[in-house]
Amino acid sequence: FCSPSKYFEEHPEYFALHDGKRTEKQLCLTNPDVLRLVTDQVIDILRTRHDPNAPLQIISLTQNDNRDYCECDACKKLDDENGSHAGTMIPFANAVAKTVKDLGYDNVAIDTFAYQYTRKAPTKVVPLDNVIVRICSIECCFGHTLDDPNCSENVDFMNDLANWGKICERIYIWDYVNNYAQTCCIFPDFGVLQKNVQTFYENNVRGVYEEGNYYIDGCDTEFGELRSYLLSKLMQDPYCDYYAEMDGYLQAVYGNGWKNIREFIDIMTEHAVTKQKHLSIYQASEKTLYKMTTKDIINCDRLWKNAKEETAKAGTQESAQQLSRLKRSEICWRYWKSNNYRGEFSLFRPLKRMVAGQELYEDMIKNGVRVLSEGSSSFSNVEFLHYFLPARLWRTENESALSETLNPISIKLYDLIKKYF
Repeated sequence: FCSPSKYFEEHPEYFALHDGKRTEKQLCLTNPDVLRLVTDQVIDILRTRHDPNAPLQIISLTQNDNRDYCECDACKKLDDENGSHAGTMIPFANAVAKTVKDLGYDNVAIDTFAYQYTRKAPTKVVPLDNVIVRICSIECCFGHTLDDPNCSENVDFMNDLANWGKICERIYIWDYVNNYAQTCCIFPDFGVLQKNVQTFYENNVRGVYEEGNYYIDGCDTEFGELRSYLLSKLMQDPYCDYYAEMDGYLQAVYGNGWKNIREFIDIMTEHAVTKQKHLSIYQASEKTLYKMTTKDIINCDRLWKNAKEETAKAGTQESAQQLSRLKRSEICWRYWKSNNYRGEFSLFRPLKRMVAGQELYEDMIKNGVRVLSEGSSSFSNVEFLHYFLPARLWRTENESALSETLNPISIKLYDLIKKYF
């Protein structure tokens, strides 16, 4: 709405004044011309796409994904009066929503964010009844439940949720269930999913969007499908038998060896956090699991080995597919070990680490892994270097040049190691 490519050059005053300069990154929400333009665009959309028979249609008017909010005198005055940058966002959404309702679009709601700088509820403005406020949990800890009073990362979120609940009847949630910094790695949040959905339900939340691994076709090495399945069940019934649903899924997807995977997930959940440590959606893979002992590593290796053996024993076409899924999901565990120098990736066993690194790389390629994290460029084989570096560092700006230089040496060295060690 109010596209900078169309308006910024001629009307910079339509856009945010931030740090003393006009920026294309946000709108000035107190400019009456901006309100007029955006309202007209919303009505144009409704003229062509409105379905009077739909139970609900939503038009989203939200801030862009940055912190360059407007600091002009009018915007700053409203924000300061309300103790939140929602002080400008809510009146803007209300004004558009009022026009929509006045024109008879009774099944249309205007959706806006309570996200980062707008997450705190305003003190002097109230959303209209056809405005949805979508609260985003991006800053939260996902190792502790959102309602954990001892988790400093989550207390503020719960306060904001409660304060919005006092002024808004249509609260939605934008929640996060993925590690966007190290998506190939384990994200051990299975211990909080049910309680978090229950928390939303018990706080009168009307709708939930769970943002998972949306680039799964290029980075599908964890338990993303399991997580999606469980969340869909929780949205149907927040009080369902969560672990029975998990067991049923694991058995269907991984075959006879599924109980080993359930035990592995339980171990990951147990080591997800401590009282002092938290789990963010941009967590370094070295910090996703805490206090994993050598005994724990050996035990987890045994579980994956047993799972593959027990599933393979069935000898059917279905079990072959299940075994393939097991091998793909195991990559998240091997990836974690690579980044933490554990097991076969130990620095104390450099030759074994070299072979393990090559095998991990080849299996990631075989399973269609093209990216390691959100926003990362495709990764490719940096010969020689990736044998020793942790998997998180396989991307490099000069990988083509390095490959051309080191390829002949690394291939010969690798072949010798495989042959004699």
